[in-house]
Amino acid sequence: MNATVVNDLIKEFVLVEGYHAKSLRWQKPKLWDKGKGTVILVPGYGGTFSFFTNIGNYLNGLGWKVKLFAGFKSLEKIDVLAKKLAQEIIDSEDNQLVLLTHSKGGLVAKEMMDDYEEANKKVKMAICFSTPWKGSIIGQLRVMNLEEMRPSDSLIKKIVKENKNNKKIISFYSRVDDRVLPNKNLILEGAKNIRIEIVGHSRILESKQAWEELERIMRYD
Repeated sequence: MNATVVNDLIKEFVLVEGYHAKSLRWQKPKLWDKGKGTVILVPGYGGTFSFFTNIGNYLNGLGWKVKLFAGFKSLEKIDVLAKKLAQEIIDSEDNQLVLLTHSKGGLVAKEMMDDYEEANKKVKMAICFSTPWKGSIIGQLRVMNLEEMRPSDSLIKKIVKENKNNKKIISFYSRVDDRVLPNKNLILEGAKNIRIEIVGHSRILESKQAWEELERIMRYD
């Protein structure tokens, strides 16, 4: 591992610690309630909505209303979160929703889309950052439901095998991801996979390259 990558991983660590520090007093920006279309944020394992502050502001500036997955609890099981997300979408008056996810949040979104058709019909697309589609060896730690993300886990295998909604998924992944190992597990066949030239599992959320791609996908005229 060269010095540049090590330096970038240090930046990743500092960024994530900053996200968690901000989460203690984080509140959804009031401007996020205004927009033409609706984005729902789905954080990942151990994540909080503070991870999405800057990218949420960016999307809001492009004309999108930004909502939170109200029932989100980061350590809950994927299928439990998927069921809760589906119900929130079904209960929502919004249609043509965009799900914006990070890490495990992408697995939650796909499980919801694959298993809850009534909710899936209201989803235009899912934009997923750093999702361990095929699991990660970190799941071998087997603590606080992290084992769900083992490559050998039955739910991971199910999510990979089911491809009926993959065309609705845009998957962003970093050149080097320190959490999803091996990095090839970030690729989802049948989805649009976009590689971002950055190091880090979460730094991708702050990437100008990623934001430029988002603007091409999501700009409101």
